[in-house]
Amino acid sequence: MEERPDWWKRNEKLREEMGLQSYEPPQFEDGAYTHTVITELEDDLGCSIRLVAEDPTFPSVWAVEINSKRVQTLQRRKTGDGNIVYLLTSDEFVGIIKGHITK
Repeated sequence: MEERPDWWKRNEKLREEMGLQSYEPPQFEDGAYTHTVITELEDDLGCSIRLVAEDPTFPSVWAVEINSKRVQTLQRRKTGDGNIVYLLTSDEFVGIIKGHITK
């Protein structure tokens, strides 16, 4: 698991004190955080990547946009704690992005 910033740790402590569910940022099925994978891809490939809701109801459909161009759709679900998981691994996502960048 990634090292969390201090503000995250303070928030986590407050959630525990208040009896609230745990929170994790959106992630892929293998546990990799989407924001980390996307930032690394953007830096490595020199592009802009966004995940945009096409149908925000759950299980929801989201579009992958590279440089504002829709290239694929993904599904996601909520965990029992209400956290978001995209229904593919980070390696599969990286493959999708790299496949569209090299076209």
